[in-house]
Amino acid sequence: MSIFKKILKTRKDSGVEKEEKTEKEIKKEKEISEEKSEKVFSEDKEKESFKLKDKEERKDLSLKPENSWLVNFVLKKSILTEKALNLSSLNQYVFEVNILANKKMIAQAVEKKYGVKVLRVNIVRKKSRPKSFRNIEGKRYRFKKAIVTLKKGDKIEF
Repeated sequence: MSIFKKILKTRKDSGVEKEEKTEKEIKKEKEISEEKSEKVFSEDKEKESFKLKDKEERKDLSLKPENSWLVNFVLKKSILTEKALNLSSLNQYVFEVNILANKKMIAQAVEKKYGVKVLRVNIVRKKSRPKSFRNIEGKRYRFKKAIVTLKKGDKIEF
């Protein structure tokens, strides 16, 4: 028997089996497929709701009284170098901040901690780079620095 005849025979056999299914079996298959689609739909809704909750929680991380710990989390220390002291005459102050902090969080933290009005925040990221000393490999310290511009007349005393 040739391959072509075998394929035709298997197609005919599979067609006969499909016709022999009863109406009850067809209804059961439909119900099962509907239940599966409902489960998938409900799981997708749950995932979307979790995503929305995460976004809402991120929005709520603003510096409210219940989130006062964020001030210490955002601002690590003030930087007092010669260049930073020269900037203070221009009403700009330099802080080392957490790497995860953004401009909005930094502005809120400075306003809350020092009671001043922030006009602008500029951020500088210092990446770590490899250093070696006597065949010992290491990395330099990485950090994020924020240059905060205050409203005219406001000052921060260190």
